[in-house]
Amino acid sequence: MSLKRTALQIFFIVITTCSAIAQKQIDYQSDWGERRPSFPDCLILKSNVVFVHQDMTMSCDSAVFNTKDNFIEAFGSIHLWQDTIDLYGDQVYYDGNTKTAEIFGKVVTLQDGGMTLQTDYIVWEREAQTVRYTNSADIWNDESTLKSLMGTYYTDTKIIEFTDRVRISSPNADIQSDSLMYDTKTDWAYFYSPTNITTSDSLVILTERGNFNTKTNQAVLYQNNILQQVSTKSTNPHCRQHRLQYRDRMRQSVWQCLHFRYGKRPESIFKLFGDRQKRQSQICLFDR
Repeated sequence: MSLKRTALQIFFIVITTCSAIAQKQIDYQSDWGERRPSFPDCLILKSNVVFVHQDMTMSCDSAVFNTKDNFIEAFGSIHLWQDTIDLYGDQVYYDGNTKTAEIFGKVVTLQDGGMTLQTDYIVWEREAQTVRYTNSADIWNDESTLKSLMGTYYTDTKIIEFTDRVRISSPNADIQSDSLMYDTKTDWAYFYSPTNITTSDSLVILTERGNFNTKTNQAVLYQNNILQQVSTKSTNPHCRQHRLQYRDRMRQSVWQCLHFRYGKRPESIFKLFGDRQKRQSQICLFDR
């Protein structure tokens, strides 16, 4: 009885292992292919080369496919796609076991919905659902332009994590920071280091932690905030400017130089709202 049980266990282990290997194996097709005696494990493919691997498809001009290691080195007119993601480049290394692609090129392009990212080197980790770049990138999302030296795009949440010399430019604001996260679906930027924001209505925000929406000009600021707005002359007798200051004695930080126009006095220092009809910024301050 025990021998029969052991035999069944071995059988199921073998079946499971074979199933896992079959699941990871890359499928391919091309107009021409050959194996050479010097590289018996490698298949050389040319013309209309297409690979398919677990919902991901890749096309290229030519490739060397190591069937033993399940590894591809592809060249020319690289295009990888899965769901809403499209990647373009000149050369790619793809590991079918880890489902990781390294894409090289003069211009490597990632497109996902309305977002486009361009750089010269990208690592796409399909299991982790991330796309990383390490050598500067330009990113366009609707009306916003984003730049940074390094970053990670999370393909499931559509959020980009930027590090080192980050800049976001939009019709409503210009943001500069060392590190921040940007939600491409909602246009909210989340920053956790010294950040400089200049809005289209001449409001300058210096903060160390907070959120900012590049479409609506809404801001939520949490730590060491300084806000300044350039005053403008007006012949309107109802137009007044108010200077507000709040000092946090525990941290000795100052939120100061706040100018509100059009006679809009804030109800509370913790929630300050500008006149939306006059395209003013909306700001919330929190004592934390």
